[in-house]
Amino acid sequence: MLLTFNSSHSQEVCNDTLEVALPNIPPYSIYTNDSGFGGQDVALLKKVSEISGCKFIFTRLPWKRGLKLLQQEKIDVIIMASWRKKRTVFGQYTRPYRWETQLISVRNNLIR
Repeated sequence: MLLTFNSSHSQEVCNDTLEVALPNIPPYSIYTNDSGFGGQDVALLKKVSEISGCKFIFTRLPWKRGLKLLQQEKIDVIIMASWRKKRTVFGQYTRPYRWETQLISVRNNLIR
């Protein structure tokens, strides 16, 4: 639901307060003691909050713990979730919000 909004939606559609699990995974989610949370995914969530009217409370949690708490209905949202059929039992997915190709980089002359 949350990430399907676009800038053409001008009215608030959500009055909920949702707790979001945020792991410290730069550049997507970054925790700093001085300013709280930042990063690309955090900026996206802040925009979704602005457009939708939902308020997000960011909680610093390792990703696997966030997933477990989502399954236990103790947290509302996790970021960076890959689709897995077994997770559809306890959660719903948004549309993909980032298209990436991940590669592994190795030092020169390692692969022959």
